[in-house]
Amino acid sequence: MEKQLEKKPPRIKELDSFKGFLIFAVVLGHFLLPLKDSAYPLFQRSFYLIYSFHMPAFVFLSGYFGYSGWKKRGTSFRSLLSYAFLYLFMQGMLHLCDIFFYGSTGIFPDFWHASSTPWYILALIFWNLAMIPAELFLGKKREGKEITVYLLFLILLSIPLSFLEVGRTLKDFLALDRTLSFAPFYFLGFLAKCNHVSFQKIYTLPAALGMFS
Repeated sequence: MEKQLEKKPPRIKELDSFKGFLIFAVVLGHFLLPLKDSAYPLFQRSFYLIYSFHMPAFVFLSGYFGYSGWKKRGTSFRSLLSYAFLYLFMQGMLHLCDIFFYGSTGIFPDFWHASSTPWYILALIFWNLAMIPAELFLGKKREGKEITVYLLFLILLSIPLSFLEVGRTLKDFLALDRTLSFAPFYFLGFLAKCNHVSFQKIYTLPAALGMFS
């Protein structure tokens, strides 16, 4: 008997458009970075407008897409190990760039502090580790009321932590400052996918809260 291929879920064009817009916003934001202190208000305001939403939106999408994999496999040690190796590799490559292009004199990369691109990988590791307690207590039941309650707990816990001085005190140590700041958005993405929130419909209250935030 021929094996039947599993049907892939149809692509959601609204999500593709959302991702495309965010990629454009990131490129434009980095282009405006040298001009953020410009005397021209248009450049300043455009820069801070983009930086007010583009990373929270990206983190939200990471949680939204990450939920499906977590629902199937849980927190995979193999995935976490892959993230760790990717982080070490990227930090090493960036250190070489610092030596050749910016005159850095350090011999070894600083793996304990991350403020550039690799910080996102560390954040993903911590956010995935936060889901382990749900797996221990709920087993393979990874959707429904129990998971919703746990995600709401993580969101309510992470929101005050994101405003406390913890992140500022630790600064970029293991990227904990940004990990704490953006954690609510990652778990919101998890929660949205867990409760089958569709991007093909505009939800007035969440949209208004998102704009306000």
